[in-house]
Amino acid sequence: MEKTPNKEFLRLIDNRFNRIYGQIKAVQKNIHENPEGSCKDTVYQIKAARKALKKISDLFIEQKINRCVDIEKEEFKDLKEALELFERDY
Repeated sequence: MEKTPNKEFLRLIDNRFNRIYGQIKAVQKNIHENPEGSCKDTVYQIKAARKALKKISDLFIEQKINRCVDIEKEEFKDLKEALELFERDY
């Protein structure tokens, strides 16, 4: 059973965080530079960033479950905690 996230997974997560950071910075800049701008566009961008952040959360929990469960050995270490996190909506 793999104990740590692999480099590909970490690269994927880092890329997603960088995109979210870019989205948030663009929204912040738009709000400051164009306070009378389209509320609709700003809300769409914020929702897109939230959705992307949730995707990171889902990927992280999936990775955790994959590291915590060895079905062949019937080992389910920390599975309950991971599933509880997965069920929560934030």
